Amino acid sequence: FHLRHTRRLTAFEVVLSGFFDSVGLYRTADARQAQSARGLMEALGIDGLTGRAFPHLSFGEQRMVLLARAVVKLPELLVLDEPCQGLDRVNRRRVIEMVDRICRLSATHIIYVTHHPDEIPACITHRLALAPVDAGAPAAFFTRLG
Repeated sequence: FHLRHTRRLTAFEVVLSGFFDSVGLYRTADARQAQSARGLMEALGIDGLTGRAFPHLSFGEQRMVLLARAVVKLPELLVLDEPCQGLDRVNRRRVIEMVDRICRLSATHIIYVTHHPDEIPACITHRLALAPVDAGAPAAFFTRLG
């Protein structure tokens, strides 16, 4: 999103664009959508970023805004592929906490892909480890977290 879009959207506008599945904001959000986006940003602890220009946010802040954008329509399923990749320790922790908040505040099911088990949010209850076919019985790789 942030690498391909040149218009200077605010963090709030980026979250709103999630309602329209667009790279950029080309339609006007209605009052319900705006209220929902504001409430989500507040619930996820990023309401302080609302009026800031998206390109001027840190990489970690951009990642959190994009997570909010992904859940603004309350999807049934959210696939997060390496959401902490490229982040420093502080921002990794913030993203993990944000994913936990999303789990607590919504009915969204999350598939969380990572190469780093220490980055798995507490809300993730099942794990599937991929291994070569000759590594043993498949049942050995299914575990329940907790």
